[in-house]
Amino acid sequence: MQNLIRLKAPRLSPSRTACLGLLLLVPGLTSLHAELLLNEPFVYPDGPLVEVSGGRWSTHSGTAGQVNVRAEAVELTDQESEDVNLALASGPLPASSDAVLYAAFTVNFTALPRGTGTFFAHFKDGTTGFRGRLFAATAGAAEGRLRVGIAEAAASPTLLETDLDLQTDYTLVCRYEVATARSTLWVNPTQEADPGVVAGDDGTPLAIHAFALRQSLSSGNSMGTLTVDDLRVATSFAELFAPPGDVPAITRQPQSLTVVAGAEVTFSVAATGRAPLQYQWLRNQEPWPGATDAVLVLAAVRPEDAGAYQVVVSNDSGSVTSGVAQLTVTDTPPVGEPPVVSFTHVLERLLRPGDQTTNTFAEHSLRPGEQLTLTVTATDPAGIAVSV
Repeated sequence: MQNLIRLKAPRLSPSRTACLGLLLLVPGLTSLHAELLLNEPFVYPDGPLVEVSGGRWSTHSGTAGQVNVRAEAVELTDQESEDVNLALASGPLPASSDAVLYAAFTVNFTALPRGTGTFFAHFKDGTTGFRGRLFAATAGAAEGRLRVGIAEAAASPTLLETDLDLQTDYTLVCRYEVATARSTLWVNPTQEADPGVVAGDDGTPLAIHAFALRQSLSSGNSMGTLTVDDLRVATSFAELFAPPGDVPAITRQPQSLTVVAGAEVTFSVAATGRAPLQYQWLRNQEPWPGATDAVLVLAAVRPEDAGAYQVVVSNDSGSVTSGVAQLTVTDTPPVGEPPVVSFTHVLERLLRPGDQTTNTFAEHSLRPGEQLTLTVTATDPAGIAVSV
């Protein structure tokens, strides 16, 4: 069977960059009211966290690409070294802030810590200053079990006197008082008054930029192997445990694009959560006037429209910030340097599984407005006719 496939070079679209962060702070805001600031269920395809999150997470030390998502949870292991963080979208919380931050997540250990143990999660400043460091160790625990603890800057934590089992889900909750650099840790709490443990060392208050996850094996000491899931950050204990379906969660991130000046750009986001959901797009960390829908359309973009874009999705239960979508606007490509269009994926969509083609398709270069006719020879037992 011979099918004629006519392909027209698509109109190029511009791309906008969205800055994303762990905690969204509206510029000029000096204090935070109680709300869910982060809802990260790690609903991504399997693969390196930084890559599959669309740049939502970033690497700050170690070998990039080693922290992986597997079955919608993050894997941390002492066999690797990458450390990742999710940064504040619009600047750090200053050390003088009166904010109290609460972080909660589900943890499941599959291998015990080694040596004296080490930390695997923490709040982070703009460089290498860490606070509210969460440790795993076997000190004081029964054989085959472990304990968790907390410290500000010390290498040795204050451990919670509760033994944890392997292959078991636990909810860890950390409270961090920004101005005093004082942290508290709970395991499976039901209320803030439940028994916890306070970090025993003093730490200098830092400007908090991000929340981080860490992998390490140093001098024989490690955090073992574990998974982290359902990470939340809020400014009150109660907001951490709002019904999961109520709190907004992003299920499809806006995508970065590179386009020529004059093209139309469309960014979109998909989210779940209790209705009604509100949307606010930001450009370079500033609200974009009137951009309050799930879809943002920019007509005839100019070079000055390039920048960092993000969307905040919110409702009465909290808010969540989208991943990065970078817009780059270029001049019209000169003659001799046309954009490259690949037809490989088109053919994959048109031919059924089991069909065969005798043609080898390379990438073909087309300028906007040009057309190309390809002749495809394929074996199709069903006798399907393909026309585009």
